[in-house]
Amino acid sequence: MRQYIPREKQVITIPNGASVSDVIDLTNTSLLGLIMPAAWTTAALNISVSHDGVNWFVCYDAYGSAANSISSPVVGSAYSLDAQSLLPWRYARLRSGTVATPVPQGADRAFTIVKRGLA
Repeated sequence: MRQYIPREKQVITIPNGASVSDVIDLTNTSLLGLIMPAAWTTAALNISVSHDGVNWFVCYDAYGSAANSISSPVVGSAYSLDAQSLLPWRYARLRSGTVATPVPQGADRAFTIVKRGLA
């Protein structure tokens, strides 16, 4: 019989005037998806990753594309993420824009993220 592993919801925020969210601790969990806030200053949405919570990197997939990058996110929409690309990392955070061109948000932007415990 397969064991059911419940999903967890967590709210994280990109603060007003900032382009980076709170840190998501992925210890023993996998990030599965996110729900966009009801408003968004136009920008791409990217995920940065870290092994130590200090040094942050753009996460690329095996094809050289930024993993889990959403070029034109739609407000109030739900997005499934490639959980496998995030498994090696202990921490993640959301970024408005890119590392080269961050886009500060015009108000606090609260995201609901969905995680699943690892068996």
